[in-house]
Amino acid sequence: MSNNVFAKDKTQEMRDTLDKVYGKHEIYETFYHDLVDRIIRGDSAAVSKMNSYPLRTISNSGTVFIQSEKEFLENYDTVIDEGILNAVTHQSFSDLFVNSSGVMIGLGEIWFSGICVGTEKFKECDVIEIKVMTYNRKTK
Repeated sequence: MSNNVFAKDKTQEMRDTLDKVYGKHEIYETFYHDLVDRIIRGDSAAVSKMNSYPLRTISNSGTVFIQSEKEFLENYDTVIDEGILNAVTHQSFSDLFVNSSGVMIGLGEIWFSGICVGTEKFKECDVIEIKVMTYNRKTK
């Protein structure tokens, strides 16, 4: 089996996993690729819009909740540190970790999940937005 076929199989397996856990994979796959691209490019304004606030950030010194996009932008270089950038750079879509709590990049450096935002009663989860919930900064 060629590496291309194996990669396609692993990508399809991840799509199937996301379908099984969340009912759809497309929005999670698109979000993942957009997030990775924007972090690698250093597009702090775009990344700030991909977070759920208050946003949990965890480091060796404890947990801090960032309350707004403005506060995230003011702390971007602290939050998106070398460990986060390294995790994003070395992660592939097919190797994400998925469970009912969310989707994990790296060894937990980033967690993102769907948020129900529908306005129709009892159908709130018919409309989903994907957002980063946590940045887990591994400082030395």
